[in-house]
Amino acid sequence: MTKRLTWEQKSIVSHDTGHALVKAVPGSGKTTTLVKRVERLVKTGTDPRSILILMYNKSAQVSFTENLKTALMSSVIPEIRTFHSLALKIVGYGERQQIIKKKDLITPSDYRYEQLVKQAYRYGFDHEANYIDPNEIENFELFIARCRAAAVTPVDAANDPTFSNIKREFIHAYGRYCELLEENSLRTFDDCLIEAVALLRNDSSLGAHFKHIIVDEYQDVNLIQHDMTRLLSKSDTSVMAVGDVNQCIYEWRGARPDFIGGLFERH
Repeated sequence: MTKRLTWEQKSIVSHDTGHALVKAVPGSGKTTTLVKRVERLVKTGTDPRSILILMYNKSAQVSFTENLKTALMSSVIPEIRTFHSLALKIVGYGERQQIIKKKDLITPSDYRYEQLVKQAYRYGFDHEANYIDPNEIENFELFIARCRAAAVTPVDAANDPTFSNIKREFIHAYGRYCELLEENSLRTFDDCLIEAVALLRNDSSLGAHFKHIIVDEYQDVNLIQHDMTRLLSKSDTSVMAVGDVNQCIYEWRGARPDFIGGLFERH
């Protein structure tokens, strides 16, 4: 027997047009409510292909896709992606159109990435020894993630007072890290996000077919993901941001829970 929706859940499901901020705490029936919302949009005439649903990680994306397929009982469902997979799709378009350079995707589990990070670290710290403290490498990778999350270049990092407490060697190493990626025609998922945002800024037609955008776990987005959401949102797009500022778990990697309250300030 299907559990009946509360009046708060019903108001989310029946929301028509315009932006909406949904504060969802654990155990609030968020997934069921969002599936019901999408189901209602489709049943009332919205083209599923005009709906974009952004999930924060792959497991959430897979789970939501299965739930939605069951609810809609159709082979045509909305586009359900993570920020990274959407960025990769946009970057792929840019490569095919020869707007941006074609590069290989590299992930942290790739041996080449591990060697590249160590090479950059040695450059920054003028480190000749074979052994490098794993904790220092981890700290360097966190610094890289923090910079990429805010699209901070090595020059920005060197001149930004908010980085004054960071070892200058980290900043030099970060500069070399960026150079090595470019020299070897490589990009990470974080690079994909940065390049995708640049493409969206330069071509307003990208993503223009989306009339409804739902973003889950918005408290965990970083600056570049926040910018992507804004750029995908056109004048006739309704954005529903779902999250709980008290549940932010990625703040150490550049997540900004304050974005959830300010998403629609310029709309």
